[in-house]
Amino acid sequence: MKKSRILADREYGNFIMDKCYEDEPFKFEQHDLSVDKLKDLIDSSRYIDDNEVYVGKTCVVVASGGSVLDKELGDEIDNFDLVVRANLAQFEGFENHVGSRTDIRFLSHKTFGNTLNNTDFSAYDVDYIPNSNSHLIIRSIGNVGSMIPGFAMNRQGNNKFSILDLDYWSYLNEPIDSHHYATVGFTAVITMMHLGCEVSIHGFDFFNSSTQYHYYEKVSPRAQSGAPNHPMDDEKNILEHLVNIGKIKRL
Repeated sequence: MKKSRILADREYGNFIMDKCYEDEPFKFEQHDLSVDKLKDLIDSSRYIDDNEVYVGKTCVVVASGGSVLDKELGDEIDNFDLVVRANLAQFEGFENHVGSRTDIRFLSHKTFGNTLNNTDFSAYDVDYIPNSNSHLIIRSIGNVGSMIPGFAMNRQGNNKFSILDLDYWSYLNEPIDSHHYATVGFTAVITMMHLGCEVSIHGFDFFNSSTQYHYYEKVSPRAQSGAPNHPMDDEKNILEHLVNIGKIKRL
């Protein structure tokens, strides 16, 4: 498959709003929203669909593996043009290890839409993402309904938004096991590379049981049991190959 555009255009964003209202209108009622209100957000400057926006920038994708606590690389991380994190990863209190800001945050549709079981994650804070002042890049994989609560919660504030194009998501998953979906961290690395950045990575433990699952919190065994649903061996091999051929770097 030929790689399509990466960040979905506004037409796709508006399609998602119409599709959700057609399938699940109750979600709009729950959050006192209208389709037009959310389309105003998609049509605003807060929605980024420019696939050239980060060309030539340096970025580091900081994953959530417990190994990040082994080194104090915070200053080195802060020297990158862009610091990228995944899902609900927090830096507050861990600045010496993971840096002191988040410029771009990749989110699954479940995380963005606040549909996770918050008892599984000790640091879960429903207000953390809406107040994060970041560029949120949402992996929709076609699950449009779960994103509506996320847009509702983030309607105020300074966050910017993008949605990964659905065809691009299919393209990104081609090299890995077709029975599984790529992790959000892996998605972040490959997407930033395709957006034209010089990419470095840090903290990718690939759910190694010898390190803490998330460096910033305790995660329930139930949530950790979902790890086999991701193609970790495939992802590890691909990222190591990219490092070996000089496409990305490891801190």
